[in-house]
Amino acid sequence: MEYGKNKKRFVFYLSDDDHARFLIKLQELNLKKATIVRDFINALLNDDPNINKWLEGELSAKLSKRTLAVRKREAKKRALQNSQFNLENADVSEIFDILAEAENE
Repeated sequence: MEYGKNKKRFVFYLSDDDHARFLIKLQELNLKKATIVRDFINALLNDDPNINKWLEGELSAKLSKRTLAVRKREAKKRALQNSQFNLENADVSEIFDILAEAENE
């Protein structure tokens, strides 16, 4: 099997009240559970600025100041590297694919 092509399942639990409210909200928005979770995960993995801003607000109360400072410093470093090399996530993925192909030859 090829890495990155396999499907994985993940499960989490909600209270029955939260689950019912979640389903009602999804119905109001005309969305499916899988769609909203996949879109959130993709936004998180692609460093969507809106998701990052929301996470900073949510995490600021839950993480130490030191941890938050380290995360902020790492984000700045990533942004600087991306701007210096002008690489998009697709470009980085393509580079890894090329390296993997070269390794298999």
